[in-house]
Amino acid sequence: MDGQGVASLTTSALAAGPHVINLTYSGDANYNASTGATNQMIGPAGTTNRLTLAPNPTVTGQPVMLTATLGVIPPAVGIVSGSVVFYDGAANLGSAALTNGVATFNAANLTAGAHPFQAVYGGNIYFSNSISLVVTQTVNRADTTNQVVANINPAVPGLPVIYTATVGAVAPGAGTPGGSVVFYYNGTNSFATNTLAGGFT
Repeated sequence: MDGQGVASLTTSALAAGPHVINLTYSGDANYNASTGATNQMIGPAGTTNRLTLAPNPTVTGQPVMLTATLGVIPPAVGIVSGSVVFYDGAANLGSAALTNGVATFNAANLTAGAHPFQAVYGGNIYFSNSISLVVTQTVNRADTTNQVVANINPAVPGLPVIYTATVGAVAPGAGTPGGSVVFYYNGTNSFATNTLAGGFT
């Protein structure tokens, strides 16, 4: 352009976010030095969001590790920052901060059944939001132990005897079993049904 000197630079080195581009002209024999600046916004970069579960399947009460791995969509580059919110269906389980693009969350006390987990990244000025595909966790019913003890043994006819049943989860299952216990004598004769309270009846 007549009457103006032009210099240009092409770069892809700027990360997502706001930048200030500064220019310094050193002058020459006829013109004094000068400076200039312009604001440049880069991004936000598109992101990918992949959710994995381990282990899967599990049993009641067994913890599950949810791992969300965030990446950027080319040609953008960078490491996604911020935090991820984890959901079990519509239920918000909690959030975890991203470290090197990875966020983990330990989900415990899961009930038996199918749990549709999902990871949601809200984005920021550097990276766009993204939602993982739904990954279903299968939680099977945990095995149990069942022990019954008598407070008096041996006993005599007519003497009241208290029988206490204790039902517990077999590892890696956890938690306190509910429901009821049926007491039998001599194999098939039922004489009481009691509800478990805190795993005992």
